[in-house]
Amino acid sequence: MTGKRAVLTVFLLSIFFILACSRQPQSAYAPDFTLPDLNGKEVSLSDYRGKIVIIDFFSTTCPVCVELIPNLRDVYKKFKDHDLVILGIDLDTVPNEQALKEFVQSKRINYPVLIGNDEIVMKYGGFSVLPYMVFIDKKGRIFKIHQGYIEKRELEAYIVKMMERKEDGF
Repeated sequence: MTGKRAVLTVFLLSIFFILACSRQPQSAYAPDFTLPDLNGKEVSLSDYRGKIVIIDFFSTTCPVCVELIPNLRDVYKKFKDHDLVILGIDLDTVPNEQALKEFVQSKRINYPVLIGNDEIVMKYGGFSVLPYMVFIDKKGRIFKIHQGYIEKRELEAYIVKMMERKEDGF
């Protein structure tokens, strides 16, 4: 009986350790960046301090990224007057500004789209799965990181949680 108890204790401690290490730090500040938009204007994350920001790293050739656009478009329309900003950051391997402009128009993207690079990917952890979204609170802290597709109701729930978040973040 004691051997089983020891094994169970080690197992539970291992699970606790894994969960504790994988938790996204709530107070980590999002790295600032400056990237060009589709008109060549330089846009910085710090321009949006005091607003809720969702950064959507995407590629025009990523089917899941394209499938996500209507959800982002709808959420932006619903919450843009409540201090929400969505920044789409295109990570196509060979940036083609004209093709990207046509893509944005054809998908009716209603939020700013920036032209990304390898440096921004490294600043945000060197991720390799798209879409990759970073939810940032009004203080500039990372609230949540999400990889892959996300339902509109889940997007809305995260936004509402960030809107309700107290100034100290707790």
